Amino acid sequence: MWPFLAARRGDSAVIAVGAPRGRRRGRTTEVAAVVDGRRIWFESIDAPLDAAPEAFGSALLVPAMQAGRSLHLEAASCETWTANLRPLAAAIRGLWYPGAPGPHAIPETRRAVPSASVALCFTGGVDAFSTYLEHRDRIDTLAYVVGYDVKLRQRRRAAEVSRMVRTIAAETGVRSVILRTNLRRHPLMRATPWVRSFGGALAAVAHLLAGTVGRLLISGDGLGFEHPEVGARAGTDHLHGSAAVAIEHTAPTVTRLEKIRRIAAEPIVQRNLRVCWQNVGDRLNCGRCEKCVRTMLSLEACAALGRFPGFDHGRGLVAAIDGVPAVDGIVASFYEDLLAQGLSGAAADGVRRLLARSGRE
Repeated sequence: MWPFLAARRGDSAVIAVGAPRGRRRGRTTEVAAVVDGRRIWFESIDAPLDAAPEAFGSALLVPAMQAGRSLHLEAASCETWTANLRPLAAAIRGLWYPGAPGPHAIPETRRAVPSASVALCFTGGVDAFSTYLEHRDRIDTLAYVVGYDVKLRQRRRAAEVSRMVRTIAAETGVRSVILRTNLRRHPLMRATPWVRSFGGALAAVAHLLAGTVGRLLISGDGLGFEHPEVGARAGTDHLHGSAAVAIEHTAPTVTRLEKIRRIAAEPIVQRNLRVCWQNVGDRLNCGRCEKCVRTMLSLEACAALGRFPGFDHGRGLVAAIDGVPAVDGIVASFYEDLLAQGLSGAAADGVRRLLARSGRE
């Protein structure tokens, strides 16, 4: 077990996480904790939130190690979760931060009867839809967090994405839970690549919903393998679990192109697919960022792009490809796979130009 070492005020080697506090404001449940002198909060009108220290510990473990500082939780934490901190921190060191200090927490024995409810972290993307369609017989809740991929200040876009999640949940007969948080505004989070820290941030959702959800599904990497920078991983996600809630990484067994082939015929996917990471304007997909281009090309390879109004039915696809400056080696392999799978015509020529710009001739 990890010994608890009291964090001294002003000790720059320590990141103190104060005991979380919960409160009700009308229909809204809020949970907040002071972390390194700044307040982090989560709130929802859809479900009661548990004031779980594990939520803050999971969300901030990678940022603390990025900063080269030790995360200290002042409130006692589930002994199952604290026992997993050692292998979890070791795995993170092995990936990115050799020599980074480990976290400290007070283990507490808890007798919990996990809920039978299974939630899926859902953004409306390829991986989320693929996981939902594969596990729909188990999933009864779709959870989405405003403040993760869409910023709190992007109110119109946040409202549009939240409405999309609620619409999909209603059509499929499951519950939707929308949370809001300022987590990514914290200096520790802002100093850490989101691609590394988002796995712990998603795990935080499980602990916050532990009173009503017994298992949270996190979708595996859409490239068909684990990118070395991606922070949601098959070997570590489950280590964020506690006696009250399990976390399951749905490891991909097929490539992203095959995932898209499997989901492209579903009308609910055609109406709602959202992959964009630029968050430009009010459209769910900008149609110009690399992730939009990658997805449009996959749909084109499957002869399905014209059925997706969210991408303007593919108009301007070649210009969009030519607008991508370059891609890294791992993502480039995806474009090479598209060519190998038979992508042809002007779109294929555009991909060849992109690969040439990326040094993959």
